Formats: sequence, C-alpha cells, structure tokens
Amino acid sequence: MFLTVSAIGTIAQLQSKEARLTNKGNRVTQQEQMLADDKMRAEIARLVAETAEIQQNMKYRFWVMGAAYVGALGVIVKLL
Repeated sequence: MFLTVSAIGTIAQLQSKEARLTNKGNRVTQQEQMLADDKMRAEIARLVAETAEIQQNMKYRFWVMGAAYVGALGVIVKLL
C-alpha cells in the first residue's frame, strides 16, 4: 500500500483544512462543500493508486503459483 508523496500531502492538507472549519448549524457552507468534494477526489485518487498497485502485483501471481506447483510435484515425484 504505497501512496505517492503528493497523494499523502493532499490528504493531509485537506484534513488540516477540515479541522479548521466548523459547521455552524445544519447548513453546509460552500467552502465546506468544496472541502468535502476535494476530500472525496483525494480518496478516489488514493484508491485508484492502490488498485493499480494490486493489479501490477497480481499479474505475476499465476506464474509464481505455477512454479510452486511444478516444484512441489517435482519433490513428490523424486520422493516416490
């Protein structure tokens, strides 16, 4: 789960902005709505980055599992 420095920095900046803002009553100000939108976009960017990393790692899974299976079969055949 590696995030780029810019994604981590963006999330941290948005969290600090959110901490400074206070919601007065039930009405959401335009600034608060923009902050919520920015947070959502940052979270989506983080999830896209994590998904890309997982997909990159999964493309080798088939070959690694196949090699392990062939190796295990080789050991079993040798023991018999």
